[in-house]
Amino acid sequence: MHFESLKYWLITLVFSVLGVYSFAQDYYQESPIKFIENKGQWQDNILFRADIPGGTLFLERDKLTYVFSHPDDIERIHSVHHGYEPYVDDIQIRCHSYNVTFQGALNPITKGVGLAPDYNNYFLGNDDTKWAVNCAKYYAVEYESIYPGIDFRIYTSQIGLKYDFIVHPGANPNDINLIFEGAEKLQLINNDLIITTSINNIIEKKPVSFQGIKKIKSTYTLNEGQLKFRIDRYNESKDLVIDPALVFAS
Repeated sequence: MHFESLKYWLITLVFSVLGVYSFAQDYYQESPIKFIENKGQWQDNILFRADIPGGTLFLERDKLTYVFSHPDDIERIHSVHHGYEPYVDDIQIRCHSYNVTFQGALNPITKGVGLAPDYNNYFLGNDDTKWAVNCAKYYAVEYESIYPGIDFRIYTSQIGLKYDFIVHPGANPNDINLIFEGAEKLQLINNDLIITTSINNIIEKKPVSFQGIKKIKSTYTLNEGQLKFRIDRYNESKDLVIDPALVFAS
């Protein structure tokens, strides 16, 4: 093999490996969390559903809904199912839900990304027209143009879930406007957002924004349930990625 041909082959291989590595980092395939497509087994407003630690996450076109159940109640129900005759109190489950609405969002194009090898079937009731089979499961979901020139994606990570806003050239990150409804308390501590429910705490880690390998300083601003991002000066001719992470705490 000639030197020039060998050099070209090596360069191509390196960039191919880097490309695969970069794509693989977008989601964590070992995560038990997967996004299940809605093929009619749930209400029409639900696009995807994911089982998360302690609860369920529903993805809608302009909203995320988190529903958590008290672990003691789930354990008691499990014990009742395998044991004694239950009292009424034994089969009650304490739950808490809250919403995150993309205020002012457009009508984004949504799609699952990173197809998992397994799938779910739902045989609900006796009406087979309401059954759903081969429901695909994904490691990530993308919302294209959720705001003008801004995409959103949510995906699995080693610590739970992460989400990105990708701000394309010419777009304004100040358009991103998240409205929290239903939480007992919201507070910023060391630039982490702490979401308190009657069941648990959820932590949205401080945002890390970057362009390529360059980090751009960014912080949250919180005002009566409205969460926005404050971004330092950056090169507006290039994509900006705003990248928080969600941690589900007890």
